[in-house]
Amino acid sequence: MKKIIIANWKANLPIRSSLVLAKKYSSLSQKKFSIVVCPDFLGIQPISILLKKTNISLGAQDASIFPLGAHTGEIPSSALKSLGVKFILVGHSERRSNGETSEITFQKIQRILAEKITPVICIGENLIQHNQNKTIAVLKKQLFSIFSQLSKEEKERRILIAYEPVWSIGSGKALDADEAGFVCRFIKEFANQNSLSKVEVIYGGSVNESNSDNYLKEENISGLLLGGSSLNFPLFSKIVNS
Repeated sequence: MKKIIIANWKANLPIRSSLVLAKKYSSLSQKKFSIVVCPDFLGIQPISILLKKTNISLGAQDASIFPLGAHTGEIPSSALKSLGVKFILVGHSERRSNGETSEITFQKIQRILAEKITPVICIGENLIQHNQNKTIAVLKKQLFSIFSQLSKEEKERRILIAYEPVWSIGSGKALDADEAGFVCRFIKEFANQNSLSKVEVIYGGSVNESNSDNYLKEENISGLLLGGSSLNFPLFSKIVNS
């Protein structure tokens, strides 16, 4: 299976800039990786049209815990599916820092899986936890809060786990590739121990054109989740063509 590279544009771009960048993405000719683009909600519908005849998949940055209905301001997974969304980020540290609990994250995961969309579940430790060598303990707790509640059928679905050290995101301080590979191996083994056989583990956190190849060479890292690097097309192009 190809390694996957997911571009999370976050809320960085006005709609016109998103469309310009999406058009550049549509010109990519590489066949080495599976590429997923996650624009903000305003960009999903027009960008789905731009990417329709490409090999690039469409993703979303979040989804609601609610189904279609009288839920003002919410974006249900089923509505995203109707626009061709194949992947949805959930539990990103930027969402958690704004008050999203593990229970809310799990409810979103259930909705996403029910729509046969692949969830990209974000986990990671903060700087204090990292410096106190509590990374594995923190990740185990985050993962168990999800894995322990999944049904047998849900555990058989494709799930991506994105390991993103919170202290590394946007800081320019990247985790060494061998350490990232060690942590990703732990995550995959922990998933297998909890009867999840189709889990893939990707890495994110200050990944750029200088270090991306080191991560992608790691056997236990199945791909990358890119933030800032995905907004600069020449830089992103270098990464996917590495």
